[in-house]
Amino acid sequence: MIDTRDITKTYETPHGRVDALRGVTLRVERGEFLSVMGPSGSGKSTLMALLGCLDSPTSGTYLLDGRDVSAFDDDELARIRNEKIGFVFQTFNLLPAYDALANVALPLLYRRPHIGEAGAPPDRRARRAAAEEALLRVGLEDRMTHVPAQLSGGQRQRVAIARALVQRPEILLADEPTGNLDSKVGAEILDLFQQLNEETRMTLIVITHEADVAARARRIVEIRDGLAVSDHRAS
Repeated sequence: MIDTRDITKTYETPHGRVDALRGVTLRVERGEFLSVMGPSGSGKSTLMALLGCLDSPTSGTYLLDGRDVSAFDDDELARIRNEKIGFVFQTFNLLPAYDALANVALPLLYRRPHIGEAGAPPDRRARRAAAEEALLRVGLEDRMTHVPAQLSGGQRQRVAIARALVQRPEILLADEPTGNLDSKVGAEILDLFQQLNEETRMTLIVITHEADVAARARRIVEIRDGLAVSDHRAS
């Protein structure tokens, strides 16, 4: 499903050139639960941005379902990010004035028919039904009308996960998803990820610097200094 071949990413900064990735080759099969682990500055978040089509490599090839991502135009990249890939971030990124239902339904406002496909974005009733279903999946059926300030950190992260799930993506990318949570709540979020992977066969990639978080995946790829230095099955 995901196949990167010797991808690099170089940034030019006022202080000189930074080689964030220095040739990473990685293959992820459909339905895998994978963690990418490394210290701060190792290149793991840069790799996530490339896998999520949020950025493009300086060199190398990224194949997604056998297609070269570099050949996609901006509209196709936007569609992939909106429909094929779900994102979960450490800081939740919820709109404070919107309740959980509205936050989760938001990506559906940007859904467009595929080329040759009739129709329009889901109407308000369909968006609400999809958001309710996603919130039910993450165990927040009693918090749907609460705004973020009325929710705990773990509940806010569950809303963010529901938002990522509402389009039923094939891939879920989570960047330090437990970083702002205590250990108990973090474990609950990882339990939820494991359940989602097992029940839906969604491809799940978790970016983390914590060994205990990485160990919850079935496979661990370690990144250091822009290189994949280890790729092994979790014990």
